[in-house]
Amino acid sequence: MIRTSPFLRHRLSACPRRRSPDVRLEPLPGLEWSLLMEEQPPGPDAMSPAALRRGWVHRAPQGQVLNLFRRLTASGGDLPVPWWLRALDLGRISSRAEAFEIEDALHGLLGARVGWSFVPWVGAGESVYWEYEPSDRAPMIMPTTVVLTHQHTGWISVVPAHSDTFTGDPTALGGVSELESSLTRIESW
Repeated sequence: MIRTSPFLRHRLSACPRRRSPDVRLEPLPGLEWSLLMEEQPPGPDAMSPAALRRGWVHRAPQGQVLNLFRRLTASGGDLPVPWWLRALDLGRISSRAEAFEIEDALHGLLGARVGWSFVPWVGAGESVYWEYEPSDRAPMIMPTTVVLTHQHTGWISVVPAHSDTFTGDPTALGGVSELESSLTRIESW
């Protein structure tokens, strides 16, 4: 028997039932996750991470989200998820609420500075990021970018402006306070 999440059972129960011995529907983990991550496109008011927290992954009980993620990735699959869900899974952050506080503090810092833009239109399940627009100049193709990551416990990495494909390692920072003290240097890259 294949187990499904309450969300998917609800969506399937809303479908008209057909009695056909030839058809058997079974949930696919990737499809199930994509349905859970499905959100409305960000509107004009979605100019902060908090405004984007409308999906099931943000509102459902944290344990339910984490358990489903673990079940769906147990076979080694990779799913698009926000940075904080991977951090929770690894035991590196204590709660989704703590992650939201980090996102909000980062947005507060960069939103108050000239030249930084919040980028909300990432793919479903992916983490938002911030770009430093003055660094978007020839010969650079991609501006300096601040991203949140599960890969270290400072949570913040900076990718310098670059042309073509970036091949280096992002600069890992020790949190919002280290970013704040490094912004003058970062904005000069």
